[in-house]
Amino acid sequence: MNKTCSALLLALVLWLSIIHASCRKKDHSKEPAATEEAGSGVAQPVSLQPFAEFPEEIIGCSCVFSADSVAYEQEQFLYADDMEKIAYVNINGTLTRLLVTERHFSEPQLSIRAANETYRLALEANQLREYGEVTYLKGTLTLTDQSGTLVQLPVFGMCGC
Repeated sequence: MNKTCSALLLALVLWLSIIHASCRKKDHSKEPAATEEAGSGVAQPVSLQPFAEFPEEIIGCSCVFSADSVAYEQEQFLYADDMEKIAYVNINGTLTRLLVTERHFSEPQLSIRAANETYRLALEANQLREYGEVTYLKGTLTLTDQSGTLVQLPVFGMCGC
């Protein structure tokens, strides 16, 4: 290759690297600093939104829930946990980590509580069916923020390995 082609190729690689770096998603594992818009003094409405990519901490056995069975099949999840101590929800566009503080599964009912400094979550579900090590459930997910704002959604999902 001549020097002109090498220089053009190098410039193209650098340009693509800069574009790639500027388009990268921001780190969603951090919690929002506040639920108020800067300077407005008005709290944002709390909104749970689906996410498709599993957080790296959720590996192997897990519980995952979506708005309904169609969203579940499309891998649009509202809640995911590692069946032990870590849970994630997407709050106002930010993937938010919660610690599971309580978990009870007495067939046919599942009850999960999780929280962090800003939010409290309760998931109550009833077993629909069981296939081997996987249990399908349907219930309600409730999220409360520090101001008492409540979001309650029906959920469908599964727990298993």
